[in-house]
Amino acid sequence: MKKKKDSYKPYRPVPAKIANGIMRGLDRFGTRTLAQDEEKLIAKARKKTGIHDFGDDSFREPLHILCELTRKGKTLTAAGRILFKIVLQEILENKLMINDQVTRHPEIHEIEIRKPIFIGGLPRTGSTYLHHLLAQDPANRAPLHWETYAPVPPPEPATYETDPRIKKGQQIWSLLYYVAPDMRAVHESSGDSPEECFFLMKNDLISWWFNVLTGDEYLDFLLRQDFTLSYRLHKRQLQILQWKFPQRTWVLKTPSHLYGLGELLNVYPDARFIHLHRNLLEVFPSISSLYTKVRGAFFEEVDPEAIGAEWFDLGLKYIERGIAAREKEEQRKDSKALFHDILYPDLVADPMGTVEKIYGAFGIDLSEEAAARMKRYVAANPQNKHGKHHYSLEEYGLDEKKIRERYGPYYERFGLSWG
Repeated sequence: MKKKKDSYKPYRPVPAKIANGIMRGLDRFGTRTLAQDEEKLIAKARKKTGIHDFGDDSFREPLHILCELTRKGKTLTAAGRILFKIVLQEILENKLMINDQVTRHPEIHEIEIRKPIFIGGLPRTGSTYLHHLLAQDPANRAPLHWETYAPVPPPEPATYETDPRIKKGQQIWSLLYYVAPDMRAVHESSGDSPEECFFLMKNDLISWWFNVLTGDEYLDFLLRQDFTLSYRLHKRQLQILQWKFPQRTWVLKTPSHLYGLGELLNVYPDARFIHLHRNLLEVFPSISSLYTKVRGAFFEEVDPEAIGAEWFDLGLKYIERGIAAREKEEQRKDSKALFHDILYPDLVADPMGTVEKIYGAFGIDLSEEAAARMKRYVAANPQNKHGKHHYSLEEYGLDEKKIRERYGPYYERFGLSWG
């Protein structure tokens, strides 16, 4: 019988170790320290904002699941429980303020989001790099981290580069890199860098961002969802962010756009979708490594092999659901959506050539200024800039033969190579 590997034991700064020890001691005497009560969080959000109406109750079930995690689930570290309290509170406040903003200014609903570009695919396929690269084009606009963190009040052109939310966003990333220093080599970000859409979608508490942190019951909840309401909230936030700015093309990215592609197209019928592909023998251990490091910052124990098994199954759900939605859309005679496939090795070997193919496929002109800015970005951001990300199949209990067998049809569908 194969010997099970030990749980992942991440580096923890001394203050974090002390806080975790104190919290474990307090937990032995009864109710979990910093456990969350959803009704108290809701009441506090309403009191702090002075707003009562959330617009809908779709957030209540996921809020209950996440609060239950702090009460009865796997043992969270002190940092994990503090993070959950802060994040849940701020999300509820955001949801109230978003609904209030569009209620008081219904003209926001009329703002057009024209032909947005979405980047999706499994995680660790180069989507962050491509997103940042396309964001260099002055004709494009990517949501920045601070905008996804707090989209209300709407940003102003005059203070866009000095908004105080930029500093708050940077503090969040600095804290994460402090408690999980290995994260910088896996995913680099800052308060004013282009950010993933799942940070916008978390403002309805129905977001794959929480699955990165938790898995378990929350993942089961996500797999049961129709994401239409989430994408409507996504669009509402883009309208708020765009309200006081000239029209530009939104460039948006998160791997889960592949899973929610059907609902995405219902809300954005003229979307242009870039589907990234990478050798799964590299993707799965890379995803597992990322999830292990993130969860290791917030949980006392993390099982790397359980995360490997999670993604061995979840990857197929992403792919099958996304392909089904895409094929259904491509069969519609009146479809306005466009799709384009990119192989990770091509993106790494020739970033500018990849951009030219994307723009050609979508009928977009690549200006001289955009090309020059993109070339400067490529030169300044070589692969492994913040250290090489090391991983292997064995670390996460993944079997090459089983991956090849299970995902063979996907490889055949897109003409991919295992080499």
